[in-house]
Amino acid sequence: MAGEEVGKVVEELVGKGDFEELVKVCDRHELSRAMEGKAPDHHLLPIHLAAHLIVGDVQGARYLWLRTTPKGKAASPAAGKVWEVGASLYSHDSGSALRKLRSFDAPPPLQGMMQHLCVVEEARALDLLSRSYSLIAASSLANSLGLPVPQAVSLATSFGFVVSGDSLHLSPPPPPPPTSVPSEPLDPRLLQKLTEYVSFLESSV
Repeated sequence: MAGEEVGKVVEELVGKGDFEELVKVCDRHELSRAMEGKAPDHHLLPIHLAAHLIVGDVQGARYLWLRTTPKGKAASPAAGKVWEVGASLYSHDSGSALRKLRSFDAPPPLQGMMQHLCVVEEARALDLLSRSYSLIAASSLANSLGLPVPQAVSLATSFGFVVSGDSLHLSPPPPPPPTSVPSEPLDPRLLQKLTEYVSFLESSV
């Protein structure tokens, strides 16, 4: 896929918010260039990294950064800034990652992707906190969100957290009730194969 064509596909996928497919397109483009003996497209590198981070594949972003040559990294300062966010996420420092995301500045479509990542990471951080604590100090919440206490409390309450009577702690929202998923019937052909296999084992004893 030619560079101009890839650029159009990238813009289309970013516009639709289909970041899973964007990762696949970037992966294929990188592999295609490697098979042609070409260096990775440094213009696409920050987009590729950001897409991995948006879908929660921090390890994939890390491997992409590790296999990028020093020359490729130097050619794309924006990619380095994206990976600074990724490095914070890799070390489980959500507060640092969110502070970097809020101050991130880049041309579109990368800027829009990083703004989207910021919203996603705020939600992920709050979800993790809600599953880890029954009561959390406002100061700890603020540290995890990379925000001053008043702003962190405001953001958390918008996600359903409840401020305690002393105004120094918050309780996470109750977990949603479990949803029962109807089980799908097994394929009768699989059952037949299992029956034949069990019969074979019994005849071999």
